[in-house]
Amino acid sequence: MGEVTMVPPISSSKSDSAALESRFPGATTDKVTNYNPPAFFPAPGANEGPLVRTNDVIDAFLRAPNWEKKLEYTYQGASLRPAIEDYYKKWPDTSMERFSLQLFQMEQSTDQGGPYWVYLVSANDMEQGFPLILRIEDGNLKVDWEIYSEFYDRHFVRFREGKIPSPGTFRLVLDRVSDYYGTDRDAFTDLNDYQVYQVNAPYGDLDEFSEYVFVKKDTELAQKLDKTVGLGDDPLAVIITLDRKAFAHGVKHFLITDYITEGWFR
Repeated sequence: MGEVTMVPPISSSKSDSAALESRFPGATTDKVTNYNPPAFFPAPGANEGPLVRTNDVIDAFLRAPNWEKKLEYTYQGASLRPAIEDYYKKWPDTSMERFSLQLFQMEQSTDQGGPYWVYLVSANDMEQGFPLILRIEDGNLKVDWEIYSEFYDRHFVRFREGKIPSPGTFRLVLDRVSDYYGTDRDAFTDLNDYQVYQVNAPYGDLDEFSEYVFVKKDTELAQKLDKTVGLGDDPLAVIITLDRKAFAHGVKHFLITDYITEGWFR
């Protein structure tokens, strides 16, 4: 994984705490009671089921009373410690006492980047939840904190609201589309100069945080993206950099300015 990209803070005001509680009824900034998990959770062995202890380490991580305790269950936690400490000086350091887990994907093949486990975490069974990914470090199950913090704190949502400055790099789902159907389409005089995509955050309701994004045709970036996710291809998990720019007709849209990688691991 690459360096953690620091972003402006969410304040810890009462209104923000109320918003957090509304989104995740199990979230709290209070100390979690009756919290006494093991210091580590070994990855499933050859003679064990592939999901052994996966729920347990997620429970220990989410219920941890503070970021320092979360470090015990964090992938590459030792090297990330300075960045995580700085992060929680700016963002709420929360715990979740009540949540539901749903296994979304499991990949055991090292050729495909495994082993890793993708779970959806939600405050109740009616929500889609946000992805949380487990990986293995030194034989133990660990939570990928970089992915967790980006999705749990909804960095992309805050970016599209203008609360995180542009440009910004995010883990998203990218889909090539054949045309643009926004309200300013008729005024979009140079639309033919761009490839059009849709990006979605991997949380929230279907298309709740969807955005059209553009790439100038006949550029190296356009060619690279066209080979990665072309028309008719399935949407793809990617890490990309977006910048908000005014187009020729005066309306601002998001441009893809860099394609980091396929998948959400750096």
